[in-house]
Amino acid sequence: MVDKNLQDSSPPQWPEAAQTLMALMQARGEVARLSEREQLLSSLLVSVNAVLWAFNWETREVLYVSPAYERIFGRPTDPLLADYNQWRDSVYPDDLEEAERSLASVLDKGSVEDREYRIVTADGQVRWLSDKCFINRQGEPGQPLIIVGIAEDITEKSTSKPNCNAWPLPTN
Repeated sequence: MVDKNLQDSSPPQWPEAAQTLMALMQARGEVARLSEREQLLSSLLVSVNAVLWAFNWETREVLYVSPAYERIFGRPTDPLLADYNQWRDSVYPDDLEEAERSLASVLDKGSVEDREYRIVTADGQVRWLSDKCFINRQGEPGQPLIIVGIAEDITEKSTSKPNCNAWPLPTN
């Protein structure tokens, strides 16, 4: 005779197929949530009027550049992602040395808040940028040194200052 007080209190065992189906339904829901977040992030990145970027210091490789790069620099992103020199070539020649020095100073300081330099867009316009950058501290020890930043077009603010309304391109 079985004592009714000693009944099995463990949850009922579902057949393996039912467990697999439940796991797939949960995964599908998670994929849908991630897709929604990705779409939201993508629309935010498109609407921001500043260039967000990530740079591998050791390999001199641009890892990411936001869509605003095309609007502000007037250049496509793919060549920049393939060759860091695309950025160097767009910096106003008189500002290149300081722009590179200030980028390197982030290694000592951890962040740089006061980088301002000019760029020459693909159609020859000269634009002022305020470019803030910092070291990505989320990486594990031994991981590549990644510098991330945000570059904002401040041309309108800069041209309202005295003696900043025109910048002749240097002649060689």
